[in-house]
Amino acid sequence: MFKISFRAPLYSLLVLFALCGFAAAQGTTSRLTGTVTDESGAVVAGATVVLTNEGTRVSITTTTSDSGGYTFDLIQAGVYRVTVEKSGFKKFSSTANTVLVNQPATVNVILPVGDVSVVVEVEGSAEKVQTSSSGNIGSTVEQRSLESLPIVGTRGRNPLDLLNYQPGVVSGSNT
Repeated sequence: MFKISFRAPLYSLLVLFALCGFAAAQGTTSRLTGTVTDESGAVVAGATVVLTNEGTRVSITTTTSDSGGYTFDLIQAGVYRVTVEKSGFKKFSSTANTVLVNQPATVNVILPVGDVSVVVEVEGSAEKVQTSSSGNIGSTVEQRSLESLPIVGTRGRNPLDLLNYQPGVVSGSNT
């Protein structure tokens, strides 16, 4: 009489769930870190650090730790202004600090002793090459690279094999 097949909807549902997993793995944020010191190299604890997105004018505020460090986690990619204030020191302001997805930026600050009404203005002081070991390493795989994978044996093309050639990937046991 009449036969109903559930194979096509089931396969479609499985493909949808598999694609959702890949989409969730894509990061859209980064971080900006730094250390605040005075001219002699001593850390400045308790300084107020304000991070302002130059495109949206949205600001976030934090204070430096006892070691003089500060961190802004999970910020959107964009161009930022970093402003640092502490009584007894000149105000520091750095513009055009670019933060890219999964590529943390570092803005280290040296506060000269002086009146807070004096502003030290710096343009684009974020490091261009990431030298800090933040643990955030990201990479993009091009479609052409996936298509050029060899079809070997019964396994076929395995896009996960490309992970072995990405920066920071170690293969083997207990990794």
